[in-house]
Amino acid sequence: MNVELETELLADMEDDWMPFWGFHTIVSSLTPEPVSPEDTARVIETLLRRGLITLGQLAWNDVGREVWDVPPSVAMERIRYGHNGKHGYASAPSWEHLMTTEVMRADLTPLGEERLTELASSERPVKPVQ
Repeated sequence: MNVELETELLADMEDDWMPFWGFHTIVSSLTPEPVSPEDTARVIETLLRRGLITLGQLAWNDVGREVWDVPPSVAMERIRYGHNGKHGYASAPSWEHLMTTEVMRADLTPLGEERLTELASSERPVKPVQ
């Protein structure tokens, strides 16, 4: 993952929990070739497996966010096929549904916050992490 993309994604999550479409918009804007939902999911999975983000859904009571305490593979299946009555990217009947799905929200972990600080404060180029 390139440093510019990583920085933009982490910085966006610093302010608010990011839904799938937020990821897709940023990944699409910083990638020269067309980006599929599967491409976006791979970016999310990379950040998740590196321990930079947590995944979950908005709480049913509309107050807060419920973190998923599941393995990354299960979290990615939820994002793909849907969870708790929300469409996943593979089950959304249209782009409009994909744009409004609340199947997941991502947030920074302490490690993600550290990485963002490193990226934001570096005066020299930061080495991308694969």
